[in-house]
Amino acid sequence: MRICLLSPDRYPANGYPTDPRIALEARGLRDAGHDVILVCRGDETEAGREIVSDLDVDRLPVDASPFDAAGTPEEIGYAATNTHSAFESAVSRIEEEAPIDAVHVHGLALAKTGLDAAEDIGVPAVLDFAADPVARLAGRRQARRTRALVGQPAALASRALTSTRRLRSLEADYVARADRIVVACEEARARYVRDRDRDVSSEEVRVVRSTVDLAAFDVASERSPIGLDFSPDDEFVATYAGPIVPDRGLGVLVDALAQVAEVLPDARCVVVGRGPAEYEEDLRERASRAGVNDRLTIATRAEPADVPAYLALCDVSVLPFPESEYAETALPGTLFGSFAAGTPAVVGDVSPLRRVVTRADAGIVASESHTDLAAALRVLARDPERAAALGVNGRRASEPGGKFDAARDRLAVSRLYDEL
Repeated sequence: MRICLLSPDRYPANGYPTDPRIALEARGLRDAGHDVILVCRGDETEAGREIVSDLDVDRLPVDASPFDAAGTPEEIGYAATNTHSAFESAVSRIEEEAPIDAVHVHGLALAKTGLDAAEDIGVPAVLDFAADPVARLAGRRQARRTRALVGQPAALASRALTSTRRLRSLEADYVARADRIVVACEEARARYVRDRDRDVSSEEVRVVRSTVDLAAFDVASERSPIGLDFSPDDEFVATYAGPIVPDRGLGVLVDALAQVAEVLPDARCVVVGRGPAEYEEDLRERASRAGVNDRLTIATRAEPADVPAYLALCDVSVLPFPESEYAETALPGTLFGSFAAGTPAVVGDVSPLRRVVTRADAGIVASESHTDLAAALRVLARDPERAAALGVNGRRASEPGGKFDAARDRLAVSRLYDEL
C-alpha cells in the first residue's frame, strides 16, 4: 500500500520528530513493504521535500501556532473544526504522483482535513490519537489564566465556538467516519470501546505504544544537550521532558524540589520542552518563592533530538502527571525513553503510567502530593543501588523480546494495514 501520513508536528532532518510515534509507525510500515509519505509542517530553514532516514518527508510552510505546545486551546480547537487547505492540497498533489491507498492522520487538529482528503480520493482513513485529545485541550483551557482572554474579543468568540462539548461532538463524528483508530495505551482503547455514544468495536481500535528504537536512541544519547547550565557529574538530577504545560504536574515538581533540596543540597531539576511563555514564567516564580530558582533549569531551546541525552545524563526521570481525564489515557514516549536510557522513573499515580512502570519494575509511583513526590526522589537519591536496578529493569524491558520492545508496536501498526 501507499500510505500518506499527516502530522501537525515537525520532522527535522536529524530524524527525531516532536512526536516519536511518527518514526516508529513509518518504520513499521516500511519494514512491512509499504510505501510511506509523511506530510508535516516545516519552517524556512528546512527542505520542503527530502528523504530522511528512508522516509519521504514533505514539509509545508504553515503557521505553527495551532499545532505546537504553545498553541492555545482555542487555536487548536478552531483548527479541528476546519479543513487545512495546505495539507489537503498536499494530499491531492501526492495522489497525482501515484495513487494513495490510505490516509493516516495524527491528532485532532488535522482530523477533519485527513478524513475529507481520504473521502475525496476514496481510500480508508486512520485516526491516531496519542491520548484523549479533547481532555487535553479542556485541561489546558481550565488552567489558563482568565486575564489571558480579557480584552481579546476574537479569542473569547473562538472559545465559545470550540467549547469542550462541541469538540467532543466533533471527535465522535470523526471517530465514526474513520476506518480505524490508533491509540497509545490500553486505557485509551477502553475509553472508545466502552463509550455508548460511539459505535466503535474493539477490532476498530488498535494500540500502538510510543516505544523507542534503541539503536537510534543510543546514538542520540551521546549528544551534548543544549541549554544545560551546570555539570551533572556531582549533582542529583531529576529531569522532566515533554510539553511545558499546566496539566503535567510541573508545579508539584518544583515544590518537591524545594523539599528535596533541604536534605540534598546537590539536588537539581531540569525541565526540557516548550510551552506558553507565561507558564514558564509561573514555574520560575514558583521556584523563586520556594528558594530553589538556582536549582531549576528550563531548557526551552532543546530539540527532540536532545531528549535522549538529557534522559541519559540524569539520575531520575520524572513524569508527575496528576489525576485527570487526560492523564488516564496518556502514555508518553518519554517514559519509554527513560527505560531505553536505563534511568529509573518516578511517575504520577495514574493508570497508564502506573501499569507500565509496575510491569517493568522500572521506577516508583508517587501521588500528586509534592511531599510524596519528594519522598520518592529522596529514596532514589539515597539508594543508588536500587535506582540502578530499576534502570536496568527498564532497559531490559526495551530490548529485543522485552515487554516494551519497539518491534512489537511496529508490527502492530503493520498488521492494522494488512487488514485494510
